[in-house]
This record gives sequence, structure tokens and C-alpha cells, in this order.
Amino acid sequence: MIADTVEPIGLTLSDLVRERRSVRAFRDQSVSRQTVAELLLDTIWAPSPHNSQPWRFTALFEAGDKQRLADAMADQLASELRADCLPTCSRLH
Repeated sequence: MIADTVEPIGLTLSDLVRERRSVRAFRDQSVSRQTVAELLLDTIWAPSPHNSQPWRFTALFEAGDKQRLADAMADQLASELRADCLPTCSRLH
């Protein structure tokens, strides 16, 4: 399993929470389906409020799928903003 390769890093939970970073740049390198499957198996063990386990996962492996998903999400957001009588960003149309 992937977690087996991680060495203890000696940080407290507070250190981890305060020092975490959101990654906005990614390598143009694919991740194997096996690695994705292992990560998803590990994530389903994460705690959730009232054991509701509300998560849903979508793994995209084809190059065009990410853009199609982004476009669909932008269209949905624009629709919801219009329904709430809020201005939409021109990028969302």
C-alpha cells in the first residue's frame, strides 16, 4: 500500500494543518490506475461526520475528460448563479 512507504515526519497535527499547501501546478505525468485505486481504498477509511461517508470520487484518465468536466462544472455554476440572481463571470459561459 502507498501509506507503507511514508516515513514518520515528526510533525504535530497543528504543524501539518498550518503548513499544508494547495498545489496549483501539476506535472504532465500520468498516475497509474493501480495507484489511484490504492489511494481511493485508503480514503474511504477517513472519518466522516456521523459516519455519513458523503464522498464521491471520479478518476479521469483520458486527456480530454478533465476539460469536459471543467466545462460542465462551469456551466452548472453559471446556471446556479443565474438562478440565485447573482452575476456570472464571463469565463463561466
